[in-house]
Amino acid sequence: ICLVGSEMCIRDSIITRILIVKNMQSYIRTTESDRVILVELTNPPHQFMNEPMVHELRELFAKADLDPGIGAVVITGSGQGRFLAHYDVEGIAEGAKSSPAVSERLARFTIDLARALRHIPGVENLLRNTSLGGVIQVLRIHDMFMDMGDSGTLYIAAINGQVGGGGMELALACDLRFISDQGEMAQPESVMGIIPGAGGTQRLCRLIGHAKALEIMLTGRRVYAEEAGQLGLVNRVFPHEQLVDGVMNIAKRLARLHPASIKGIKKSVNSGGSMSLPSGLKIEQAAFLHCIGFSTVQESLSKYVSKTKSEGVVPYWDPEMGEQLEGVTWAGFDD
Repeated sequence: ICLVGSEMCIRDSIITRILIVKNMQSYIRTTESDRVILVELTNPPHQFMNEPMVHELRELFAKADLDPGIGAVVITGSGQGRFLAHYDVEGIAEGAKSSPAVSERLARFTIDLARALRHIPGVENLLRNTSLGGVIQVLRIHDMFMDMGDSGTLYIAAINGQVGGGGMELALACDLRFISDQGEMAQPESVMGIIPGAGGTQRLCRLIGHAKALEIMLTGRRVYAEEAGQLGLVNRVFPHEQLVDGVMNIAKRLARLHPASIKGIKKSVNSGGSMSLPSGLKIEQAAFLHCIGFSTVQESLSKYVSKTKSEGVVPYWDPEMGEQLEGVTWAGFDD
């Protein structure tokens, strides 16, 4: 790579890193409460998603996944009436200028090449302003979204207004989605001659079905909050002023679930749900066996049995004990 003029490539790479450091701003704001991190996305004036924002999110999510004191991450917009407008089109347009027209076969080869090269130290910076650099950026987004789905941490989108394109794909990568009654959702890429490139084509059809997903992506139309709820695109619609508080209350409860249970359910649904029934059941069985090996889980099961025998009731259906179970205050998995 860069066998000719390698010194110039290295120099340009160093200059690029210096400029990034000088112009660095934070695109996320975080607060932590009761095992939940609230992430506010902020990029005024238009609330575009961009590469530095993705980098910050990747670092935050990696830390959250390793922190036993964190059970959930709630993501929302910074109060500008938008969750995220979409990915910064200027960046895509600049990358397109250095991308020659290629066949789908050559495109797949290019993606495989970029996937292999990015693991070589220093290569990402050398390729930053090339077409391969753009492919590497896309792969990083895909990796982040896949990691979210594989994690024992819950990721929840609190959609506070408009969300489209890459922002929509971030919301789709979350485990749960809640929206303000003033919210609007869209995958508008087709109107610019491209397609959703960060998983939107795959996650949207798995969520709401092929026919409706195709229609939404082909037309690029807006899906308003009420329809989003009806389609199952979001889990619930909140009055605008109650959105963040309402979602945080849900997140604080779910953040007390055992991480193995969270991860097992997510993997069984996200991976197993797209397989044949026998293959999906194997994933479920493995996740179940993994869960029951934890001492805190065994204590919870024993407590349940003990209460059944001592109280003469089925704990889940008993009003008081059932409320404790639903509130995840039964076994103290967060201890």
